[in-house]
Amino acid sequence: NMDHPLDVGIVFNGLSHSDNKCGHRLLLSPLTKYLDGTHSSKRGSTCPVCQTPIVLVTDGAASATTVDSNTKNTVFFKYGKQFFRLTVASSSDSQWFWLFSQKPFAQQRIAKVFQMKGLKILCKGKVVYPDPTRTQAQVSQRLLDISAADQSTKASLVVMGTRVGQELQERAVGLFSYLFHTMFHIVFGSLQWVYQLVFRPALPPPPTPTHQD
Repeated sequence: NMDHPLDVGIVFNGLSHSDNKCGHRLLLSPLTKYLDGTHSSKRGSTCPVCQTPIVLVTDGAASATTVDSNTKNTVFFKYGKQFFRLTVASSSDSQWFWLFSQKPFAQQRIAKVFQMKGLKILCKGKVVYPDPTRTQAQVSQRLLDISAADQSTKASLVVMGTRVGQELQERAVGLFSYLFHTMFHIVFGSLQWVYQLVFRPALPPPPTPTHQD
């Protein structure tokens, strides 16, 4: 819905908003699918409207977030080749809180936007989510703190996971590979059996070596 700022994705061709040459507004969820090739064999890397290279995507609420403004309620991370800044509602932020059907945790916001299962978040190579030693609220706050520290520099957080729908493709590829190898072994074994049964008996015996005294 283009009327809801959290459903809108705004495209930037750099991490700095001041020198942005794009700024087109698109639906956020379809945009993420376009970027990672969910419905295509090729990943998108440029704005579908003006073909400007996409470096950063923010939601409508985070689009006004700059280094000098309040970044405590945004999570900043890299997914694929692009950077993302998403707004995370808080219980005191009444204008966005009602849009969430679940508790407003940063990791849930990411999983919801990308429709992702098996979400994993890394910070400088170390897994910070899932973290069995912390509560969901503690993990969320840690992600927000890391994001606020990064500000407009390159994100320390990296998001990984399988999107809903892609796991079916992965299973299909695995099944095809299994069937291919099974048929290969059946055909190869059959050819060996035919060779041993039909062709090998018809071949002349090898010459017997002679010994000279």
